[in-house]
Amino acid sequence: MRTVSLHKKDIIINKDKLKDILDGRGLTFTVFHERLSDAYGLDLTYKGFMSLLTNRSSWKLLYAYAIVDTLNINISDIFDIIDVDIEKKIKEKEAWKNKYENKKGWEVSYNLLYIFLCNIFVIKYRQTCVFNI
Repeated sequence: MRTVSLHKKDIIINKDKLKDILDGRGLTFTVFHERLSDAYGLDLTYKGFMSLLTNRSSWKLLYAYAIVDTLNINISDIFDIIDVDIEKKIKEKEAWKNKYENKKGWEVSYNLLYIFLCNIFVIKYRQTCVFNI
């Protein structure tokens, strides 16, 4: 099981300030979500967008902010918005999933490791090793 990363700082979006800015520009959250999604090609539902505004997944933003703040630069100095080949990305994710999340593959690797360790145990301690695969 992975350990949870706990940072001494976090970054949050001030939803009240954002609302004030949107109101000043005559925008609702719905319209802002649509413009944001269209401008950047985000595959982000309105519900997902509002979830981001509740600061549930802020760690990547914290890293980006920490980098530019420490270097005293603008975010656009080192971060680029790039186009993504969606079909290629889907294929890459599927390949990764098949390679690393395929339980059969992990079971085979685990079983081979178990057999290897049992063989070492038998050679070193002259004891039998039960294969319960």
